[in-house]
Amino acid sequence: MSTATRRIRGQDSWVITSDTVELAVTMTGGMMAPVTFYPDSNRPLRPYSIAPWAEEDRETDPPVLGPLRGDFFCLPFGANAGTDGRHTVHGATATKPWTLMASEEQDGSAAIELGMDVADPPLRVTKRLRLRSGEPVVYTQHELAGGDGAFPLGHHATLAPPPSGKLRISTSEIRFGMTSPRADGPMVADEYFALPPLTEFERLDAVPTIWPSPASIDCSVFPRMDGFSDILSVFAADGIRVAWTAALADEAGYLWFSLKDPGLLPATLFWIEERGRRGEPWLGRNRCLGLEEICGYYADGLPIAAQPNTLTRRGIPTAVQLRPDAPTVINTIQGCVRVPPGFTRVRDARVEPDHVVFFGGEGQEVAVQVRSEFILSGTL
Repeated sequence: MSTATRRIRGQDSWVITSDTVELAVTMTGGMMAPVTFYPDSNRPLRPYSIAPWAEEDRETDPPVLGPLRGDFFCLPFGANAGTDGRHTVHGATATKPWTLMASEEQDGSAAIELGMDVADPPLRVTKRLRLRSGEPVVYTQHELAGGDGAFPLGHHATLAPPPSGKLRISTSEIRFGMTSPRADGPMVADEYFALPPLTEFERLDAVPTIWPSPASIDCSVFPRMDGFSDILSVFAADGIRVAWTAALADEAGYLWFSLKDPGLLPATLFWIEERGRRGEPWLGRNRCLGLEEICGYYADGLPIAAQPNTLTRRGIPTAVQLRPDAPTVINTIQGCVRVPPGFTRVRDARVEPDHVVFFGGEGQEVAVQVRSEFILSGTL
């Protein structure tokens, strides 16, 4: 087993490389970034965010803020503020050291397997990241062996603003969307909000605001409005086998996307961070967009996610039941592909077993080679 290790943007990281993707994953927190798609081309793509304080000599509280970058798996997902110190923000899987178990690079493909023992809930977590030759995607799998009880969990994919223009966000069909719960008012603890708490909406491009004018704002574009930090969720419609989320950087010429099983991860949480946090270590300088595929109660975490709440009363689960006698496996796919000029909005997508087609507003199509059946089978 020979895997490259590097100090990258303040974090010791393992690095694996295929013929289409170079991927770094931090030893602490298992955070996936930087990820470079088409690394050997004259136009590589690096869609993920890395926090601006990554290389600064400062203490960060909560611990998840130290390595904060890219995509990472959270168990329990959320703030977990009511657990009397048992769980930190986003849990051990996002804040503790991982152990390298296996890695391989062969014939243009690559894979890495990491492990972690978690004390609460008592279980073994295995993280597998896989790259396949010719495919600009990352296959992620988290196997939870053991545990007992209901826990929020999910992926915390965090994107950077594109080098030019905006990100334009689309998703597969949703039941509805809702802004997150929080204390009422425009500001709490040096954090400034544009959206009211627990307000339902039907469309991402018309989300109600706290003001009479503008009464709504387009949250399908990022950046959206400088100086604010907001969280909202959209919930997958019934009957979708594999759900998708897409972030199109049309001026920069790329499309980032993720695929998931909405039966396990029914919510896509938007963390819209536009320099709206003024306290340490944010200091009004962080701009990123979280597109987080989760089963949880917004970003609140335990205990509320494991109890009856406003979402469970509407038939949307907010925690996954872990069982000591059978492993729980969470499979997701994330990828990034170039798009042609004039491809300005993802109108729809069709998920096939060996590829995904994204449809633009003017009849354009972008096809991506990807084994979408991995979402449900876990095998490649």
